[in-house]
Amino acid sequence: MALHTLYYPEEILHRVEFSPDGSKVSPAELEMATTLVMAMAAAFKPEQYKDEYEGALKKMVEAKVKGIEIKMPEEEKGEIPDLMAALKESIAAAKKKPALAGARRG
Repeated sequence: MALHTLYYPEEILHRVEFSPDGSKVSPAELEMATTLVMAMAAAFKPEQYKDEYEGALKKMVEAKVKGIEIKMPEEEKGEIPDLMAALKESIAAAKKKPALAGARRG
């Protein structure tokens, strides 16, 4: 059974809004991104992941039922990191991890 979402015309964005902005990716950036993806590639094991949303939602509803006021946490305003440095660190960390059996490469 297939499910479809119906949209109002004003909710549908025009193709122009999705077109690239003309920025270029350097060969070094592309190589580093490819290296990171290949280093982190592994077989998907759904049991490794836990849905924490449902538990947090239940706690919030229980608190609301008890009359406890729910407050939004303040959003931290951090500085923008250097993406190239972060990518290099991620690649180095991924290379340190042992290769997982069953990982897809290339």
